[in-house]
Amino acid sequence: MAPVQTFYPDDIHVRVEPISPAALTVETYLLLLKMCGAILTSMSISGSLKCVAVLLPLLAISSAEAATINASLFTQSYRDQVAVWLGSDVTFTSIYSQNVGDDSVTWHAAVDGNGATVTLIQTSLGLIGGYDPQSWSSLGDYNITPPGDRTAFIFNLSTSLLLPQAFSDGGADQTYNYDRYGPTFGGGHDIYVDWSLASGYAYAYSYGNGGNVFGGSYDEFSISKIETFTVSPASPAPEPSTWILMVSSVGALFLSRRKLRASVPLT
Repeated sequence: MAPVQTFYPDDIHVRVEPISPAALTVETYLLLLKMCGAILTSMSISGSLKCVAVLLPLLAISSAEAATINASLFTQSYRDQVAVWLGSDVTFTSIYSQNVGDDSVTWHAAVDGNGATVTLIQTSLGLIGGYDPQSWSSLGDYNITPPGDRTAFIFNLSTSLLLPQAFSDGGADQTYNYDRYGPTFGGGHDIYVDWSLASGYAYAYSYGNGGNVFGGSYDEFSISKIETFTVSPASPAPEPSTWILMVSSVGALFLSRRKLRASVPLT
């Protein structure tokens, strides 16, 4: 990333801060382009050249990076994979996508009380997350589940690893619900996200059988994005027989009206 630069083309003081492409939204990227145009039109040729030399590195976003700005982590292939793990045809609806400045309170305000959810966490070690069959809350306590109700799981979509909730005593700790924590699964914790939503760690305690979501025992990571989706049964498509019945009924009605018209004598 380019260092901060200050220069003075045509006596106009300009201070340019480096911008990470990952931090840009479509709106801020377009605004930056407009600012560049306004600055360049107000300068002489020599001043414009100096400005361009500093601004171009900030706009050096490849087509691949530009295409992924604001793109969802939950691609169709990942949705299909999680649906297979859930064992049913489901619909995923986005209720949270991390923005700059968000923290754990922001996340809880969006997701608490929404029922079953899937949360994805893009970390420096891979794309991980978890399925919570219960509503998140901010009560500062665990969701405790008996062995027969342990249907939660955590996963690593980068490696297609699934870790179901364990049936040991430690497996009772499904999720930890506290407004100063981000999405946190298990006791220990199996996935922990700090209040800033910027870092966390993975441990092996309530999920799986020995290893964490990265295959180790304890791993720290940084976070670039978090998304949460509600999970609900998919709306069933009408049965083919239903469509046939509807079409045949409409056709019968049309024919009966034509016969009725044909039977009415002309006056």
